[in-house]
Amino acid sequence: MELIRIFSTGDEHWPDVVDLYTRSFPERERRNINTLEIVLTDRYFHAVKFVINNGFAALMFYWQLNDLVFLEHFAVTENNRGKSYGKQMMAWLLKLPATYFLLEVEHPFDDNSQRRIAFYERLGFSTNHYEYFQPSYRETDDPLPLLLMSQPAIDSLDTFQLLTRELHEVVYDRFLL
Repeated sequence: MELIRIFSTGDEHWPDVVDLYTRSFPERERRNINTLEIVLTDRYFHAVKFVINNGFAALMFYWQLNDLVFLEHFAVTENNRGKSYGKQMMAWLLKLPATYFLLEVEHPFDDNSQRRIAFYERLGFSTNHYEYFQPSYRETDDPLPLLLMSQPAIDSLDTFQLLTRELHEVVYDRFLL
Protein backbone atom coordinates (compact mmCIF):
# COMPACT_ATOMS: atom_id res chain seq x y z
CA MET A 1 0.00 0.00 0.00
CA GLU A 2 1.37 3.39 -1.01
CA LEU A 3 0.19 6.69 0.44
CA ILE A 4 0.31 9.81 -1.66
CA ARG A 5 -0.35 13.10 0.11
CA ILE A 6 -1.90 15.71 -2.13
CA PHE A 7 -0.89 19.30 -1.48
CA SER A 8 -2.42 21.16 -4.41
CA THR A 9 -5.04 21.00 -7.11
CA GLY A 10 -2.20 20.81 -9.63
CA ASP A 11 -1.21 17.38 -8.33
CA GLU A 12 -1.64 14.70 -10.98
CA HIS A 13 -3.67 12.62 -8.50
CA TRP A 14 -6.19 15.36 -7.68
CA PRO A 15 -8.69 14.58 -10.50
CA ASP A 16 -9.01 10.93 -9.39
CA VAL A 17 -9.58 11.96 -5.79
CA VAL A 18 -12.20 14.58 -6.70
CA ASP A 19 -14.02 12.08 -8.93
CA LEU A 20 -14.24 9.44 -6.16
CA TYR A 21 -15.20 12.12 -3.62
CA THR A 22 -18.13 13.43 -5.66
CA ARG A 23 -19.34 9.91 -6.54
CA SER A 24 -19.09 8.62 -2.95
CA PHE A 25 -20.79 11.35 -0.93
CA PRO A 26 -24.14 13.10 -1.39
CA GLU A 27 -23.82 16.80 -2.11
CA ARG A 28 -25.13 17.75 1.32
CA GLU A 29 -22.40 15.65 3.01
CA ARG A 30 -19.45 17.12 1.14
CA ARG A 31 -17.85 20.42 0.32
CA ASN A 32 -18.26 21.97 -3.08
CA ILE A 33 -15.08 21.58 -5.10
CA ASN A 34 -14.13 25.28 -4.94
CA THR A 35 -14.24 25.16 -1.14
CA LEU A 36 -12.39 21.84 -1.07
CA GLU A 37 -9.61 23.44 -3.12
CA ILE A 38 -9.32 26.21 -0.50
CA VAL A 39 -9.37 23.67 2.36
CA LEU A 40 -6.57 21.75 0.64
CA THR A 41 -4.20 24.61 1.50
CA ASP A 42 -5.06 24.56 5.23
CA ARG A 43 -2.19 23.43 7.45
CA TYR A 44 -4.41 21.08 9.48
CA PHE A 45 -6.02 19.37 6.48
CA HIS A 46 -4.60 16.24 4.84
CA ALA A 47 -5.75 14.73 1.55
CA VAL A 48 -4.35 11.26 0.98
CA LYS A 49 -4.68 8.93 -1.98
CA PHE A 50 -4.06 5.24 -1.30
CA VAL A 51 -2.58 3.14 -4.10
CA ILE A 52 -2.56 -0.67 -4.08
CA ASN A 53 -0.96 -2.71 -6.86
CA ASN A 54 -0.43 0.49 -8.87
CA GLY A 55 -4.15 1.28 -8.80
CA PHE A 56 -6.16 3.95 -7.01
CA ALA A 57 -7.74 2.25 -3.98
CA ALA A 58 -9.11 4.97 -1.70
CA LEU A 59 -9.14 8.56 -0.54
CA MET A 60 -8.94 9.88 2.98
CA PHE A 61 -9.48 13.48 4.05
CA TYR A 62 -8.56 14.11 7.67
CA TRP A 63 -7.67 16.97 9.99
CA GLN A 64 -4.81 16.72 12.45
CA LEU A 65 -5.47 19.19 15.24
CA ASN A 66 -3.75 19.53 18.63
CA ASP A 67 -4.80 16.29 20.35
CA LEU A 68 -7.41 15.27 17.85
CA VAL A 69 -7.58 13.59 14.44
CA PHE A 70 -10.87 14.04 12.62
CA LEU A 71 -11.63 11.79 9.67
CA GLU A 72 -13.82 13.95 7.47
CA HIS A 73 -14.14 11.69 4.42
CA PHE A 74 -13.01 8.18 3.62
CA ALA A 75 -13.97 6.25 0.49
CA VAL A 76 -12.70 3.05 -1.05
CA THR A 77 -13.08 2.54 -4.80
CA GLU A 78 -15.81 0.07 -5.75
CA ASN A 79 -13.42 -2.58 -7.10
CA ASN A 80 -11.39 -2.51 -3.84
CA ARG A 81 -14.24 -2.89 -1.35
CA GLY A 82 -14.46 -6.06 0.70
CA LYS A 83 -10.73 -6.76 0.53
CA SER A 84 -9.80 -5.45 4.02
CA TYR A 85 -8.05 -2.42 2.50
CA GLY A 86 -10.29 -0.05 4.45
CA LYS A 87 -9.23 -1.74 7.67
CA GLN A 88 -5.55 -1.37 6.73
CA MET A 89 -5.98 2.30 5.88
CA MET A 90 -7.78 2.99 9.14
CA ALA A 91 -5.02 1.17 11.05
CA TRP A 92 -2.56 3.57 9.42
CA LEU A 93 -4.66 6.58 10.48
CA LEU A 94 -4.98 5.33 14.06
CA LYS A 95 -1.19 5.35 14.42
CA LEU A 96 -1.11 9.15 14.12
CA PRO A 97 -0.37 10.99 17.35
CA ALA A 98 -3.66 12.01 18.97
CA THR A 99 -5.63 11.63 22.15
CA TYR A 100 -8.94 11.31 20.27
CA PHE A 101 -9.92 10.12 16.81
CA LEU A 102 -13.31 11.36 15.65
CA LEU A 103 -15.56 10.70 12.69
CA GLU A 104 -19.19 11.31 11.77
CA VAL A 105 -21.66 8.68 10.59
CA GLU A 106 -25.30 8.63 9.65
CA HIS A 107 -27.81 7.27 12.12
CA PRO A 108 -28.33 3.51 11.57
CA PHE A 109 -31.45 3.79 9.40
CA ASP A 110 -30.54 1.27 6.67
CA ASP A 111 -28.20 -1.65 5.96
CA ASN A 112 -25.39 0.56 4.61
CA SER A 113 -25.33 2.89 7.60
CA GLN A 114 -25.50 -0.10 10.00
CA ARG A 115 -22.57 -1.78 8.20
CA ARG A 116 -20.57 1.46 8.28
CA ILE A 117 -21.09 1.83 12.04
CA ALA A 118 -20.20 -1.83 12.62
CA PHE A 119 -17.01 -1.39 10.55
CA TYR A 120 -15.84 1.47 12.76
CA GLU A 121 -16.88 -0.36 15.94
CA ARG A 122 -14.70 -3.32 14.91
CA LEU A 123 -11.83 -0.83 14.74
CA GLY A 124 -12.45 0.25 18.33
CA PHE A 125 -14.64 3.31 17.75
CA SER A 126 -17.58 4.02 20.07
CA THR A 127 -20.78 5.81 19.22
CA ASN A 128 -21.21 8.81 21.47
CA HIS A 129 -24.85 9.18 22.35
CA TYR A 130 -24.77 12.91 22.85
CA GLU A 131 -26.85 14.88 20.37
CA TYR A 132 -24.68 15.91 17.43
CA PHE A 133 -25.25 17.91 14.28
CA GLN A 134 -22.73 18.24 11.48
CA PRO A 135 -22.52 21.92 10.65
CA SER A 136 -23.58 22.65 7.12
CA TYR A 137 -20.97 22.85 4.38
CA ARG A 138 -23.03 25.66 2.82
CA GLU A 139 -24.74 28.66 4.39
CA THR A 140 -27.97 27.69 2.61
CA ASP A 141 -28.22 24.21 4.21
CA ASP A 142 -29.31 23.23 7.71
CA PRO A 143 -27.06 21.28 10.06
CA LEU A 144 -27.27 17.52 9.53
CA PRO A 145 -28.11 15.19 12.45
CA LEU A 146 -25.33 12.60 12.64
CA LEU A 147 -23.58 10.45 15.20
CA LEU A 148 -20.08 11.29 16.34
CA MET A 149 -17.92 8.21 16.83
CA SER A 150 -14.64 8.32 18.69
CA GLN A 151 -11.68 6.31 19.78
CA PRO A 152 -11.49 6.20 22.73
CA ALA A 153 -15.06 6.74 23.89
CA ILE A 154 -15.76 10.25 25.13
CA ASP A 155 -16.36 10.01 28.87
CA SER A 156 -18.35 13.16 29.59
CA LEU A 157 -20.60 15.76 28.05
CA ASP A 158 -18.00 18.44 28.89
CA THR A 159 -15.31 16.63 26.89
CA PHE A 160 -17.77 16.01 24.06
CA GLN A 161 -18.63 19.71 23.91
CA LEU A 162 -14.99 20.76 24.05
CA LEU A 163 -14.03 18.42 21.19
CA THR A 164 -17.00 19.32 19.01
CA ARG A 165 -16.41 23.04 19.56
CA GLU A 166 -12.82 22.68 18.33
CA LEU A 167 -13.98 20.54 15.43
CA HIS A 168 -16.64 23.05 14.40
CA GLU A 169 -14.37 26.09 14.73
CA VAL A 170 -11.45 24.65 12.76
CA VAL A 171 -13.09 22.31 10.25
CA TYR A 172 -16.44 23.87 9.45
CA ASP A 173 -16.95 27.47 10.49
CA ARG A 174 -13.94 28.87 8.62
CA PHE A 175 -14.97 27.42 5.26
CA LEU A 176 -18.65 28.22 4.75
CA LEU A 177 -19.84 29.31 1.32
